Amino acid sequence: MQGAEKETQTELNGLDLRIGIAQARFNRTLTDRLARACRDELRAVGVQDRHVRHIMVPGALELPVALAAL
Repeated sequence: MQGAEKETQTELNGLDLRIGIAQARFNRTLTDRLARACRDELRAVGVQDRHVRHIMVPGALELPVALAAL
């Protein structure tokens, strides 16, 4: 793909965002790292910690219910 290496910079501003993160406890070593990376990226674009709601559920089957509750 010609020109694919050309990157367009977009200024992201998360000041007005409210974010929900639902994390499964199953395979917690992996999901903890993913959640940490997610929160780090949210902070990088200006989302305040108080505007992030992070909930944990036992496993993947409970994720849709948790997301619906957010």
